[in-house]
Amino acid sequence: MNVYEEDKHPFLRQEDAFIKSIVQHKIPFLGICLGAQLLAKALNARVYKANKPEIGWSNVVLTRKAGQDALLGRISEKLRVLQWHEDTFDLPEGAVHLASSSGVHNQAYRYKDFFYGFQFHIEVNRPLLAEWFQNNRGLVKILSDYDAYSKKLSQITAQIYDNFFSL
Repeated sequence: MNVYEEDKHPFLRQEDAFIKSIVQHKIPFLGICLGAQLLAKALNARVYKANKPEIGWSNVVLTRKAGQDALLGRISEKLRVLQWHEDTFDLPEGAVHLASSSGVHNQAYRYKDFFYGFQFHIEVNRPLLAEWFQNNRGLVKILSDYDAYSKKLSQITAQIYDNFFSL
């Protein structure tokens, strides 16, 4: 689904209002994939189709500002992450750009000190991937890449979550 498909998915209107309330009350928020797009929309940034979908494992490069960020500051400058999206977004006004990829420039951002959007997936595990990609011929490759990288991804994810829950 896409954030601009509110007629098809009416609950997206409620999500938008909820995220705006979270921002207003300064409650920390970490939006992953659709969540990053919803946060961008709630902050009045444009969400739209990317030049091409990103599906599968790819690298994102952290910006210099990510090196000083509360969530990403202790993470290496390049991450191998799962992508599964066809949309992208403009950075909300006042947001700090934290990561990019060769296919989609805005991969991660921070708004103020409490609100984060990650276009990529850090939350995945093998059962979740098997469920998501069960009808996809690329499943074997996605799972084998996960198996090769899962230990490192789990460490990175744990560090990001620890940092987020310390905000």
